[in-house]
Amino acid sequence: MARVFNEGSRFDRKRELKERMMVWLAAKLGVGPSLGDVYYLATADGAMEANLLEMGVKSSDIFHSLYTAEDAMTSGQNDVLCVTYGTYTETAETDWDKSSTHIVGLGGPQQSGFDVGTILTTATGTVGAVIHNTGTRNQFHDITVTNSGAAATALTAFNNAGPGTRMIGCQIAGMLGATACDTALASSLQMSANGYYFHCEDTIIGTTDGQVIGADTAAPLYFVASAMVSDNYFKNCLIQGRIAAVTRVLLYIGELGCDRQLVFDGCTFYSFSVDHGTTMTQAISDANTSTHDIIIKNCAGIGMTDWTTNANMTYSSSPDAGTAGGIGVAQT
Repeated sequence: MARVFNEGSRFDRKRELKERMMVWLAAKLGVGPSLGDVYYLATADGAMEANLLEMGVKSSDIFHSLYTAEDAMTSGQNDVLCVTYGTYTETAETDWDKSSTHIVGLGGPQQSGFDVGTILTTATGTVGAVIHNTGTRNQFHDITVTNSGAAATALTAFNNAGPGTRMIGCQIAGMLGATACDTALASSLQMSANGYYFHCEDTIIGTTDGQVIGADTAAPLYFVASAMVSDNYFKNCLIQGRIAAVTRVLLYIGELGCDRQLVFDGCTFYSFSVDHGTTMTQAISDANTSTHDIIIKNCAGIGMTDWTTNANMTYSSSPDAGTAGGIGVAQT
């Protein structure tokens, strides 16, 4: 027999929401019954906040900025912040420094575009990254993170410096502001020291809708020099940028930037230029002198001549294992 609750029963709505969210989040994160506390990010006095309150969520569990929500979470117990549908403009960098704490967007997997979704953004030039993750085994699902700060200090959207991070169904876009797009070592996703064992899936890194990349060492994906970030895996991701010079790249690896294996599985590297007027010489600029292997598996490269011009880099591509395997060419 179906359970029937009296209309207006706040207790029953609260119990129903909590039970359903616990089951759904535990399955999405793969943590089973070890899920911790659940918090929400919603626009102050907006429709989503009103809806949560009507469903019995305590006002103390609802936050209006990312950094205040992170402060409330407890490290090591799989606490979750659920981001409700909307755009949240941050004015300070959030240091996500607690382990096994996660963000799940409630707008579904994110796709290109910044008009709708579960968007965490900044236009403040002094914000180096919207999220600076240093915790261990944290997960980020179904969120868009953008940095539109118009300054050389607005270096990236997401800075990963925590081991074992999982990023699924997200959109990460930096270098959206003037000056930032022309700044050396600017990026959308920055991989920093201790950011090893990174697993990124079904995620868009960079954008072709924003500024033209204006520096040879600026790239949508950047591995910081001396970081030695090892054993990273990107699956079904789109790595993209807009260029007007052949020397620009989509992945820049600083000296000693990565170690061991860096796998791209089923990914697309897309370099856009107006009227196809510019073809980048290489998608990957690799200044790394540490022993490493970049494995390019079933990937496609568009708007570039080759994967890399670094003869010392070991890489593979399937099904075509030739020098430029997987590079798209115009059909005649």
